[in-house]
Amino acid sequence: MISTGLTYLDKLTGGFKNGDNVVWEAADGVPVEEFIRSFFDSAKDFSNTIIYINFNFSPQTIFKRYDYLFRRKNAILVDAFTHGKGNGDSVFLDFYNSDQYDRDRIIKIENPKNITSFVSIINEIELKYKKEGTFYIFDGVTGMHELWKDESAVLDFFTFTCPKLYDLNALAYWIIRREAHSREFIAGIMHITQIVFSVRATDSEYYELQVHKLQD
Repeated sequence: MISTGLTYLDKLTGGFKNGDNVVWEAADGVPVEEFIRSFFDSAKDFSNTIIYINFNFSPQTIFKRYDYLFRRKNAILVDAFTHGKGNGDSVFLDFYNSDQYDRDRIIKIENPKNITSFVSIINEIELKYKKEGTFYIFDGVTGMHELWKDESAVLDFFTFTCPKLYDLNALAYWIIRREAHSREFIAGIMHITQIVFSVRATDSEYYELQVHKLQD
């Protein structure tokens, strides 16, 4: 079993295992990155490939926010933002004119709005890094929906990719903003995946975490 990085969550769930697709339904204002950090703080010697698929933020922001992650030689950024929601703006493209980052560990998707092209690139990545225990972080499903403007296409991608990663014995985090999606979409996600958590802020300094699905 693989620790979640949080003692109480390990006790509740028994931890993760390779093949698990973990959906994090986060309410507005909940920093899901803290749960990602907890995992890697616990797994300091994690040596498998880490693939971060980013739809939501500039690569500059991702490298700052997840500096501890990309200091590892086994972490790869898949940039679906710059030519997606970033519209190829020169401010975001300037990132690629810097020699501060290892370009061999960054995959810039030229046309992430083209669903067929995006899926083809992800398929190539899955084939290249198909070693058991590869860790995928999809940040996030809501950004994918905002870019594609088609909830059914996003659900189709999830229902295809989730079982594939399960068969590859990968571990995957999928980040979703629950309020941004229809009940039918959430139901489809719940049906396919193995683990679903929801997290919301409370009036105190703590967050409320609920387990909606936990499949052995």
